[in-house]
Amino acid sequence: MALPSAIAKFYSVLSKQHIGCYFSAQITHVRWSMYNPMYRNPIVSKEDLEEPLPKEDERNYLPIRAAKNEDNIFPHYDSKVTKFTNMIMKHSNKSLTRQLILRTFTQIKRTQLAKYHAAPDDMRSSVECNPVTIFHMAIENCKPLLVLQSVKRGAVTYQVPIPVREKEREFLAMQWLREVCRDKHRTVHMDIRLAQELIDASENTGMTVKRKQDLHRQAEANRAYAHMRLGR
Repeated sequence: MALPSAIAKFYSVLSKQHIGCYFSAQITHVRWSMYNPMYRNPIVSKEDLEEPLPKEDERNYLPIRAAKNEDNIFPHYDSKVTKFTNMIMKHSNKSLTRQLILRTFTQIKRTQLAKYHAAPDDMRSSVECNPVTIFHMAIENCKPLLVLQSVKRGAVTYQVPIPVREKEREFLAMQWLREVCRDKHRTVHMDIRLAQELIDASENTGMTVKRKQDLHRQAEANRAYAHMRLGR
């Protein structure tokens, strides 16, 4: 009796590699992944999950990797908010940090609603009340374009301005927000301080934006050393 095409493909793949290491979840040489190179990526789109797999898709007969944390189909999931939550977390207490972020967004909502009701009718459309949108605006306004890198030439060390990648820009913006908010008086709650700093940063003001602008001014002053920058 002839085997179905999917099972035939499965055994044809097994015949090319060692069966014992095929399903083993171990460290391999493919970017130090715990999965064997023959594991396939999962389906993370909600629309694709509702459709059946085509017959020629290899995921019908090959093992599939586990989905990543950022591959989430929950409608209110935000990868940047999750990343910022992990950055400000202390002692691996994520539940407490999530409550802090929730209180921060609640404080932002209350502050913006108060501004909305106090503003004239023709100015209310310019008041943003969504705390997640304000968070994204704050992160975007705090991203630096250049940073200073120490380059030694002989006995002299120069501060050379260099451009930064997008992921590093986002990381620096979140790191500066965390440092500015932690440098507060002990009587001020963290959620209130963080909410005010995010609102100020979304309006292109505040201590974090000032820190970015000071860094840009230093980079502009050292632009004569730009030719010394190392490969990046």
